[in-house]
Amino acid sequence: ADSFSRDFTPITFDHSKSMLPLVNVKMIDYVLELLCINNVKEVFIFCVSHCDALESYVSNNTNWEVQFTTLRIIKSPRCNGTGQALRELDDLGIIRSDPFILINGDVVANVNLTKAIEYHKSKRKEYPTMIMTLILKELDPCSNIKPISDNLLVGINPKTHQIVTFEN
Repeated sequence: ADSFSRDFTPITFDHSKSMLPLVNVKMIDYVLELLCINNVKEVFIFCVSHCDALESYVSNNTNWEVQFTTLRIIKSPRCNGTGQALRELDDLGIIRSDPFILINGDVVANVNLTKAIEYHKSKRKEYPTMIMTLILKELDPCSNIKPISDNLLVGINPKTHQIVTFEN
């Protein structure tokens, strides 16, 4: 549920980014809807800041309890990044599915992930050490969606589709 960035400070001093509204809908609801339309059954929301507000919101929204077989908040106030969050989840041993979807709590999308998951599974069979498939969407350079300060450089081998460079 945390982005581990300071993009929305000072607002995020008092509210989690995933709890901020966009068109009167909290960001976390967009993420949960995306997972729901992709038939995800188990959801673990990893939370670092404003955990109680997020937990209260999710537990009081009975719509999500019906949609998922598991909907659990994992609190870790000392975590300071995505890598550390993944290590903590691994230590807890709660994620047993392969593949699993890792998504930020502030994503707005309605993409069907079936092809990406099938692609990942086929590549994983071919290359057992492959651990991750990223889904990226290129934006038009003139788009006003992408912040000017975000200059992501991704280099991909055209034959293997393997990422060889990933710099921000």
